[in-house]
Amino acid sequence: MEDVPFSQRWCRRLLRVAVVLAAVVAVSAVATPVTTPRLLDDPTGADGCSDVVFYGVRGSGQDADDRAAGFGREAASVAAHATERLREAGRSVTYRAADYPAARGGGDYDASVDAGVATTRRDLTDLAEGCPGSDVVLVAFSQGAQVAHLALGAVSDAVAGSLRGVVLVSDPLRDVADPAVELPGWGGSRDSGGFARSPATARLDPDLAGRVLSACYDSDPVCHRGGVPVLGMLTHAFRYEWGPAEDLMAAWVLERLVGQVVDQAHRESRQARAVLT
Repeated sequence: MEDVPFSQRWCRRLLRVAVVLAAVVAVSAVATPVTTPRLLDDPTGADGCSDVVFYGVRGSGQDADDRAAGFGREAASVAAHATERLREAGRSVTYRAADYPAARGGGDYDASVDAGVATTRRDLTDLAEGCPGSDVVLVAFSQGAQVAHLALGAVSDAVAGSLRGVVLVSDPLRDVADPAVELPGWGGSRDSGGFARSPATARLDPDLAGRVLSACYDSDPVCHRGGVPVLGMLTHAFRYEWGPAEDLMAAWVLERLVGQVVDQAHRESRQARAVLT
């Protein structure tokens, strides 16, 4: 075996890290303007309510006032893909986002999550009571998924009745043993949950069984404790919105809203599943 000096080994390691970081920076520089969809509300009825309301909870560091209505790229991608077919079916769609800090991390993270949970609970209650005829779909990414998960630990009958679907994308509290959670067949480990899982708080309200999709790739260390620490963060940052993943999540949402709309979506997704598995 070649006896490589310690300094050279460290140089090689640093070079590999530098290459990965350069790739992240390069992709980040082009990703947002290319992939972030624009979410525009349809006209509402006299009561100010639409047929479907997408409620988004953005991830750490994502802007609240971006072109995606404050959803962040990942949640916005799912909502945009589902919206196209909902409008084809004659259903009006509007968007509402959680107004919370979405702190990047550090000492502000826990306070940010707490604020998000309070806001999400309040907003979902307001939607259920103010627009009882609307179907509400919650889509959340990363820290936002953790916020949504905690907010849905116990829900009122009104909120449970209005929520037609919940998509948790890369949920740090992902619990593979939670009976309320559906794990997608196209990706995501079934033997390990998120890194922040807490048995005391991580179970979702059982009334939501069959209406919660937890999307997670095996390599993503945020939602899968067996994920890859460095390269897995590239998966976390980009893979949920690049490629067919958002189509499959949107198809799952559509099944719960207007089943007849998803036939074509499923046909288009068959080849995509081969890419994801």
